[in-house]
Amino acid sequence: MSHKKLILGFNWKSNPVSPAQSRLLFEKYLEQDVANNLEVIVFPPSLYLSDFYLNYPFELKFKKIKLGTQKIASVDSGTGFLTAELAHSVGAQYTIINHSETKNIYKISFPEIQKQIQKASSVGIKSIVCISYSKIENSHTQISEDLKDIFGNLGVDPLDIIVAFEPSNFIGTDNAMSVENIHHFVDFIRVCLNDLGYNSTKILYGGGINSKNIEELAQVHSLSGFLIGHSSLESDELTKIIAKLSHFPVDAEVENHPH
Repeated sequence: MSHKKLILGFNWKSNPVSPAQSRLLFEKYLEQDVANNLEVIVFPPSLYLSDFYLNYPFELKFKKIKLGTQKIASVDSGTGFLTAELAHSVGAQYTIINHSETKNIYKISFPEIQKQIQKASSVGIKSIVCISYSKIENSHTQISEDLKDIFGNLGVDPLDIIVAFEPSNFIGTDNAMSVENIHHFVDFIRVCLNDLGYNSTKILYGGGINSKNIEELAQVHSLSGFLIGHSSLESDELTKIIAKLSHFPVDAEVENHPH
């Protein structure tokens, strides 16, 4: 049986609050024995990207830990923007786009989201595009329409984009969506992506993930990994999560074929 890698994206959000604390936390990641079946990506605050890139060059090259940014700009320059070129220059290989926390505050338009994805791709940065819903009763309609607005006429290699399904009512909680419902929504997203020509685009889940539920969630074979928030800041939690998934086999062929 052939296997693919599980992607583990650890989103630190606005933490830790000092460079010294950020280094201590990052060193906890570098201590992990990351198995070949895992791809671990750390998304620190952008302030710390250059620090990690400059101070841990050997570790970043050989420890199987990759860096990402929590945001990216579609422009080449401007006050207060983290441009794709700047992010790439300090080691970012991934970026998060359209996260619900950012979306709710800045009201970023779909054309702008497309430009961010395109700009990231142009410099070799892969985009993790978050998809959610406002109300469960119209969740399928909203997800379908959002995917069409983002992926329609996008013109980016499907392998340069990853979709993260993050139901907003589970973000920041200790409880994840049920396995059955994750199955349902991920399969629905897969059908939508296939219809848009993005058959090979991977899908992650985020929301309420911790070491207690990670193995059960990993049973959703149509998933390619997870985007983890709160647990990414706790040394014991991140160690347990990585250890529990280090030898977890994931079938490479089920990814594009809903049940």
